[in-house]
Amino acid sequence: MIRDRRFDVARGLLITSVVFGHLVEKTGGWDQDGTRFILTVLYAFHMPAFIFLTGITAKPDKLGMRVARLLALLVFFQMLFAGLDLAVGLRPSPWFEPFWVLWYIAALVWWQLTVPLIQRFPRALVVIAVVVALAAGAVDVHGNVLAFSRAAVFFPFFVVGNAWGNQILRALTRLPTVVKLVPAVVFLCAAVAVFAVHGDPHWLFGNWGYAQLGVDVGDGALGRAAMTLIAAVGTCAFLVWVPARLPVTEKPGRHSLAIFMWHAAFVTVFAVVLPADVLQWPLWARLLADTALTIVLVAIFSAAIFERGVRLVAGMPDRARQLTRA
Repeated sequence: MIRDRRFDVARGLLITSVVFGHLVEKTGGWDQDGTRFILTVLYAFHMPAFIFLTGITAKPDKLGMRVARLLALLVFFQMLFAGLDLAVGLRPSPWFEPFWVLWYIAALVWWQLTVPLIQRFPRALVVIAVVVALAAGAVDVHGNVLAFSRAAVFFPFFVVGNAWGNQILRALTRLPTVVKLVPAVVFLCAAVAVFAVHGDPHWLFGNWGYAQLGVDVGDGALGRAAMTLIAAVGTCAFLVWVPARLPVTEKPGRHSLAIFMWHAAFVTVFAVVLPADVLQWPLWARLLADTALTIVLVAIFSAAIFERGVRLVAGMPDRARQLTRA
């Protein structure tokens, strides 16, 4: 694996877009056309791109301990966010449904278990991942259960990233400038089309099955295949323009998991205390406020103390093993 500064820049930009998207959801959401278009563009590619980069860093060694660290994060933060929900008067998620952003950690558990197979049979796993992504929508179980739906829907991006991520990154950065414009134009046209259809945003979230989305299996599989293709083009459109260096985003990129986890606590409280009249502000004012708050949150939660907190939780299985050996 080659991890250069471009990798951290990419993750920094993506985690910033995640925080910004979550704030936009609270200050405008999917019911207003201005914010719905922004959210459509962001959600059409930013998590697939993030998961593609995550696949690059996933390793097959020490599999049991890697899974244990992820489970430690999942259990600790599930309890933490359950307490936060109770504190602000919300109903906590049941234990088998990861709290909001924790679907990503739950999905990582599933994906990490497949890394040895991806390393040994990469081409076969790509085919399997695509089949799983399309078939998951036919399962008549709520998609938030154990995050199985999102884990399945975004699985192809993890597989491709783990199998050929570095080669793809190098190839994309070497493309001529004119060629780099092609995926950007195609993706934006596709995003406009998705916006114009005014479809359910859960097509972008990947957490609902076809029955919940109100379509049969055939139409659902075609729709999901189209969204996966759009996400792939969007991922390429983003990665080809990532600069080799952008210091302001490199630290957030290195601490992206800490930002991802801790900003969710802020946004949970923010949504409760947000004055109702904010939703009546002009679009430009809300977006300006969201942008400013995003910059502040990313700067705060990329601090070393929050990174150490996440590492402390993830390191609990290692310390438990050391104690048992002692």
